[in-house]
Amino acid sequence: MYRVAGSHLRSLKGPAASVGLYIDCGSVYESPSSSGASHLLERMAFRSTTNRSHLRLVREVEAIGGNVSASASREQMSYTYDALKSYAPEMVEVLLDSVRNPAFLEWEVKEQLQKIKSEISEISDNPQGLLLEALHSAGYSGALAKPLMATESAINRLDISTLEEFIHENYTAPRMVLAASGVEHDELVSIAEPLLSDLPAVKRHEEPKSVYVGGDYRCQADSPTTHIALAFEVPGGWRQEKTAMIVTVLQSPDFASMAVDLAAGELLEVATPGKVTQEQLDRAKEATKAAVLMNLESRIVASEDIGSQVLTYGERKPIEHFMRAVEETTLNDISSVAKKIISSPLTLASWGDVIHVPSYESVSRKFHAK
Repeated sequence: MYRVAGSHLRSLKGPAASVGLYIDCGSVYESPSSSGASHLLERMAFRSTTNRSHLRLVREVEAIGGNVSASASREQMSYTYDALKSYAPEMVEVLLDSVRNPAFLEWEVKEQLQKIKSEISEISDNPQGLLLEALHSAGYSGALAKPLMATESAINRLDISTLEEFIHENYTAPRMVLAASGVEHDELVSIAEPLLSDLPAVKRHEEPKSVYVGGDYRCQADSPTTHIALAFEVPGGWRQEKTAMIVTVLQSPDFASMAVDLAAGELLEVATPGKVTQEQLDRAKEATKAAVLMNLESRIVASEDIGSQVLTYGERKPIEHFMRAVEETTLNDISSVAKKIISSPLTLASWGDVIHVPSYESVSRKFHAK
């Protein structure tokens, strides 16, 4: 059964709304034959459907001053529509039509594949994104090691039938959440029910398995800066899957070794009882609470937060729950969790003048020395 989650009455201030469809799907669900499908589906979002052309869709969105977007990640796909809340019925209809009834016209698919090719050729302009991909491929075995960005070989293989099959297998009712910020829950249910009631109630697929193993990735590049990322396993992370804490340092090549020492020193200090003071912790708590509350002022972020929570926890937890969790964090919590994190195998990724980056073994010893 699909799920719908709208806003509480007390959070309906303001004229705008953000509606999103969030799907428990991403590159972790790809097979060798469908590799790159999530990336291409992100590009194909809000194109022609079986009910309207791309031009008509764009004109309908522009007519109400709206904005649409889509995003693919390893474990979730999101499609969002932002506009004035008085247009909520139109927003939901266009959103669901775009996701449920894509036409996948051959010329549109080819056009987006060409754009992905250009994106791949420009990956060196985005070393942070490249390192995030590298941390997953080097640090994991299994589903999370699969690339989120389509590869050259995947581009040559992807076609319309692959996309249609991937959607048929993964865009199912139990894995969908329609969420909105700025639209009252009962109103959202009444709008969505006629448009989603025919979704087949299929059994949910078993989630693909991943094992965190740690590893090393290095890419030599002609660049004035060297980018370094350190990652570890966070026990009991998001959705009980393995997640990573990443420390990225941008430094000139001559200081790459110093940058690693700095990152290692910071992590080791946090993991050592007594090194973090109560004053530092209280300051961090206040900064965290302020960041969360300010982010949720955005309708788009609030909608995504609702959808992600329902996909992750099966319910939307009130903001007070998270504020209380932050406030109850102790110095012992900080040091014990940090100690568990850095006791896991290291994943090290670097891009640039990697000759100056210390060896994997020497960096790992900084954390695991007895």
